[in-house]
Amino acid sequence: MGSTLNIRVYLGETDVNDGITETIDSTPEFFWYFNNGITALCDKIDKKPIGGTGHETGIFECTNLKIVNGAQTVGTIHSLLRKNPENLEKTRVWIRIISLENADEGLAKNITKTNNTQNRIEKRDFVALDPEQKRLHDEFNIESLVYLYKSGELRGEEEGLDLVEATVARACVQDDIQFTYQAKREISKLWDDIEKPPYKILFNSSTQCLKLWREVQVLRVVEKFVADKKRVLYGRDKLMVTHGNRFLLHLIFRELGDEIYTSDEIIREEHLLEKCEGLFSRLNRKVNDLYQESVLGSLFKNLTKCRHIKEEL
Repeated sequence: MGSTLNIRVYLGETDVNDGITETIDSTPEFFWYFNNGITALCDKIDKKPIGGTGHETGIFECTNLKIVNGAQTVGTIHSLLRKNPENLEKTRVWIRIISLENADEGLAKNITKTNNTQNRIEKRDFVALDPEQKRLHDEFNIESLVYLYKSGELRGEEEGLDLVEATVARACVQDDIQFTYQAKREISKLWDDIEKPPYKILFNSSTQCLKLWREVQVLRVVEKFVADKKRVLYGRDKLMVTHGNRFLLHLIFRELGDEIYTSDEIIREEHLLEKCEGLFSRLNRKVNDLYQESVLGSLFKNLTKCRHIKEEL
């Protein structure tokens, strides 16, 4: 069950999952008709010799089974094992198991993408299909850090990061302000297609977990700076630090350069907060010089203006 084809984990108490629970609790005999069922993929299906050679009934062995649709059904049923075992005995759910033996390359991903309809699938969910994400997860694990890249995963007490933090950090560290703008305007666009840019520029085989961790550490200090400023600033200054947060992070990355990957001193919180203070003052003055009348909530979601501000700075 550890394959990248499992694009997300059990989401817990959602409206759809509450509906599954209600059906099992109230009318378990109708669950077969109401539920979409489960779709699973496997590498191969073999029938045991018990019961003859026909395939209508029997005992079947599935190699490397992966649930690609119906994880919420499975998770909800599992959650009811102790709460309502009597009704579960009356509950029937159908499962479709597809063997990928001799299948065309790419069929597994296409089945996964087109079968997810019961709970709404967001663009970020399909990021879990990218083997680079699994690689990063495993590399972070070696470093005793947790990397959460599937929807529904919850962070415990362990130190680590998640996909949103990673995406914002990777976007804002790029030279091209377009990525920073997109992280601010609509981050989901960065996950549009895991096979091509902009996603492939942010996450690819050269993306290193320890460098990514450094980038996220810088992101968190900038977010602390923004949060502290929002408590003491008023009016346009407060709007500037609120809406210009990603732009400020981009400026910090440009100021620090590659030293963030080699110097422990340069990413110390005290040092970074000083950098934030100076760069925010410069950004505030420049934006007010260039776009005094602009609405700041829209300004930092305008690529042309963002590029102009960066050039002037």
